[in-house]
Amino acid sequence: MRARPSAILAATSAVGGAIPACNVYTLDQAAGVVEAAEATRSGLLLQVHPDGLGEGIWPLIAGLRVLADAASVPVAVHLDHCADPEVIARAIEAGVDGVMADGSRASLDDNARFVRATVDLAHPRGVEVEAELGRLSGTEDGLTVEAREARLTSPSDVPGFLVASGADLLAVSIGNVHGSTPQPPRLDLERLTAIKAAAPCPLVLHGGSGLDDAQLHAALDRGVRKVNVNTELRTAYRAAIGAATSRELVDVLAAGRAATRTATLEVIGRLRAAGTADLVGSTAPAAAEPRRI
Repeated sequence: MRARPSAILAATSAVGGAIPACNVYTLDQAAGVVEAAEATRSGLLLQVHPDGLGEGIWPLIAGLRVLADAASVPVAVHLDHCADPEVIARAIEAGVDGVMADGSRASLDDNARFVRATVDLAHPRGVEVEAELGRLSGTEDGLTVEAREARLTSPSDVPGFLVASGADLLAVSIGNVHGSTPQPPRLDLERLTAIKAAAPCPLVLHGGSGLDDAQLHAALDRGVRKVNVNTELRTAYRAAIGAATSRELVDVLAAGRAATRTATLEVIGRLRAAGTADLVGSTAPAAAEPRRI
């Protein structure tokens, strides 16, 4: 069943956990994610990243909505990192439940204005908006941000930015990194504590795949309520498909789906999300029915 991201957030917050926000690229991969959520009674987000998918993103969003509607647990569909207002507008029309308006490349004021414009468009349709303050290094879906370009989130910027932007969720940069790294990133937990003290909204951690349990749980204890997961799910899916020996494509895809399910089960456990589906109070769809795809 489709659910408002905020409803799933409230449930995970109640148990000190975080929403698994799982980036997916195919429907069979997404089905493996949903199967894991149903097995553990966990609410979660199915995320799509606009870069690299081209026009394929629109039928994928439609398919993810069908999966979410049919799931026995609360599932929301979310547009990940997007700096293009036209793509954001079209995603809202296509029926996503949340969007990330990524103005992290811009100045603080321009970032806030971009997010505010997205909020003004999204909120009347019941769509929730994530913003990013600071900028992560690393590589995701072909986009690379060098370490020298990364910016940590300044706690002093948080209150004014949230008022100006109207964002529902705030993604933070505290030493986390997109993609794989030779060594686990070291989070600035003191910075995170200060950010949480300044932020009335839930916090988001991107680059969750590379963190060890100790740092991940420390982040959850300091108010992170949504964690983006991409690399480990993508790696599991690709490895299973590459290792499949059957000549039947349906068998190959089933192997990828099963591997994704197993990887997602681990993610759900690490994020303390198991059982949160039964705590979600409202499962009304967050977005209006799509008008076009």
